[in-house]
Amino acid sequence: MSNSCKPRNRRYPVSKPAVMKAADGNRLVSVINASRRGLGLRGRNLPSRGEYVEIRLQEGVVVGRVAWSNGVRCGIQTQDAVELRALTDIPVQRNGSEAEAGGMRPAERSGAPRQELVFEASRSSGRMMQFGFVAMLVFGAGVYAAEAVRSALAAPLHAAEATLARNSAR
Repeated sequence: MSNSCKPRNRRYPVSKPAVMKAADGNRLVSVINASRRGLGLRGRNLPSRGEYVEIRLQEGVVVGRVAWSNGVRCGIQTQDAVELRALTDIPVQRNGSEAEAGGMRPAERSGAPRQELVFEASRSSGRMMQFGFVAMLVFGAGVYAAEAVRSALAAPLHAAEATLARNSAR
């Protein structure tokens, strides 16, 4: 029987405090491991699978989706690649490249954006999604308010039109 599951990225142990921003509010969490495309977290009342979250670390902000959760631990699939060197103590070889366990080869690293830019891009994408949601909410509230005003004024305007029509017919 073959295993058709996608291979997991190598996890690196991490011990960093963070603040998780989810739909139901903020909570303190601990980042317990990291991979190129995800974070492992421990905390209380963690969000359910599929929810989008923002993880605020000292190194920056990461946006992602909860891949799995058991209430006290969860895995986050990140929107952008995680710069592992910013979170972990990955060994570096003399030529400046990461050891085989580390991830990027020198050619990949030379064109990679600085970690601050990756965190900022992730934050910017999250804020744009948040702005879009708020804009849709404000638009919906405006349509609802306009309909409420129209329906509230419809009966008096109809009565005034009827009265004017009767008076002009005389």
